[in-house]
Amino acid sequence: MRILMTTPYFSPSLGGMETVAECLANEFVALGHEVVVATSTATRDDALHDYLTGALRVPVYRGSELDVLERFYHVAAWFQATT
Repeated sequence: MRILMTTPYFSPSLGGMETVAECLANEFVALGHEVVVATSTATRDDALHDYLTGALRVPVYRGSELDVLERFYHVAAWFQATT
C-alpha cells in the first residue's frame, strides 16, 4: 500500500501525537508499505523534513502552508496514494 500520513505534529517534536505518528510510519515501512508525509514549505518544518528524509528515510512532500487542501491533493497525485 502507498500511505499518505497527514498530521499537524510529527517527530522530532515531542508529544503523544508525534510519537504515535512516528511509530505508525515505522511499522508501515517495516510491513513493506510505502509512506510519505506531507508538510509545509515553512522554515519551521525544515527540521521535520531533514529528520524524515534522513533518519527515517521517509519521503516528504512540501507544499503551501496557506492551502492545505491543495497540498494534500498534489501529494496524493504525486505519490499515487492508496490510503
